[in-house]
Amino acid sequence: MSDPSIVKTLQGRATGIIFFASFGGLWMALSLLVSARLDWSSGALIALAWLALIATTIWMLRRLGSAGSAPGPETEEDLRERRLFRTVNLVQWGAVAVAVPTLIALHRENYVLTAIAIIVGIHLYPLARAFRYLPHYVTGTALVAWAAFIAFSNPPAEVPFLTGLGVGIILWTSAALTLLYCLVVVFQRLPRLTAQ
Repeated sequence: MSDPSIVKTLQGRATGIIFFASFGGLWMALSLLVSARLDWSSGALIALAWLALIATTIWMLRRLGSAGSAPGPETEEDLRERRLFRTVNLVQWGAVAVAVPTLIALHRENYVLTAIAIIVGIHLYPLARAFRYLPHYVTGTALVAWAAFIAFSNPPAEVPFLTGLGVGIILWTSAALTLLYCLVVVFQRLPRLTAQ
């Protein structure tokens, strides 16, 4: 059974996995960089974890492509989702563009990553609704809670490192759990894909 709506949903989830895996790796590397803890071994570990998530996602996408079922034409709902995605991301980047120089001007540079993490977390709420994907609510809440917790419970000098590290872990965990869910669907609902 290769239901086009299942294939289309899994392809959309795969796009999310790639975004979360890539931004998770970026947050991890950034946290290590700002704390002068980034070296070849930590960089290689980040790259290997990122590569594992991306390679598995690409493998899944190839299996979906070989399902013999095209996702179908773009619907009005697809266009609405894409417009909302663009609008939400535009607002997100606008908020980041305001928050960063404001914090720098106030000499609160240690809280730049905190502000960005909170903005990123909040931006997941409308995306969760648009894509009908409840785990985005969980990820968004985890990002906001982590950033706030670190900001209020640690010395300012440690805030960028701990914030970035936690955000990277949260994004990677979300990507890995989504990938696991997608693979279960591929193997259970689209069994002939696994025979290839």
